[in-house]
Amino acid sequence: METLEVYFSDLTPEAQARVLEFYQVESELDMNWDVLPLVTLERDDESEG
Repeated sequence: METLEVYFSDLTPEAQARVLEFYQVESELDMNWDVLPLVTLERDDESEG
């Protein structure tokens, strides 16, 4: 299985502002998004047996 972690800092400034507004917080630090990913995507590796 392969994973991809998406962090707050990976987002555009506009997307960052929308996420902050959605969660009604002022800073990514309020949610620990400076060290924790917003989302982790997973996919099965087709070469696994």
